[in-house]
Amino acid sequence: MKNFRLALILISLYTVACTSKNEEKETAFRKMLNNNWTEIKRCNLTGGLFSTYGERYKADWLMFIDDKGFATVKTPKDYYRNIFVRPDSIMKWDKYKYRIVKLKTDTLVLEYIPNKGDTINRPHHLLFVTDKLYKTLNKQTLDDLQKLTHNDTLFLKKLSDSCKKAPEYFFTADKLPTAKALDGFTKIDTATSADGRVEFKITEFNADIKNEHLYSGKFILRENGRIGSFDVGLMAWGGEEILPATYKYIKHFVENKIKFEPGTTLGSKINTYVYFTFKRTPDLP
Repeated sequence: MKNFRLALILISLYTVACTSKNEEKETAFRKMLNNNWTEIKRCNLTGGLFSTYGERYKADWLMFIDDKGFATVKTPKDYYRNIFVRPDSIMKWDKYKYRIVKLKTDTLVLEYIPNKGDTINRPHHLLFVTDKLYKTLNKQTLDDLQKLTHNDTLFLKKLSDSCKKAPEYFFTADKLPTAKALDGFTKIDTATSADGRVEFKITEFNADIKNEHLYSGKFILRENGRIGSFDVGLMAWGGEEILPATYKYIKHFVENKIKFEPGTTLGSKINTYVYFTFKRTPDLP
């Protein structure tokens, strides 16, 4: 009986000690979180430079976490309040879910957790430093965060290839791709949209046709300058259909009459999603 009581006492003391230790750990965790955090633009791809949709990601978060563990997140478009940072390091609001994967005195890293069944988004990291540290960062320190690793390059290629599986999303580059005509009967104009998409306006002069025809399409320009996932359709009224022979002609023309230079990001050639229009005209240039 005495041994049983002694065991109960020891268990109680152990439980109290563990509880106290956990409380101290959580208090230290809250204390480190309690700060104004500024997001850093990472050129390390898995560090958050690119969103999981393939679009260029802009570091624009400002975040304050109070001493109770509640966060306020401010972005250019939204303002979120009272986001509780759970003891298991999870932050969740609306359809967004993040986990704290790194926390130091002046550094915080969040990992985005895709929703179940989400086949488009991939986990990516957001890097924050305290507002105080951000104001003291020098150029060299920021430049060190802009180095691509081998894993980053592989991640970038995999991300850009996702255009094939999800055509509604697109992928752009820091330096946009270029197109150059290889003969005097081809003209190319380049246009860009506000969201960074590039469109080549291709005109074939002296075409063996009686009337002008206009087509539109899209493709992925590979890092080696070759074309993938080529797609083309008519820009015409009246139910006119594009013939297989016409499709082959346009694809052959684009591949052989034009020299493409792929887009680059931080000096590395990447796959880029490209739109184009193709006009055939019997007129001379």
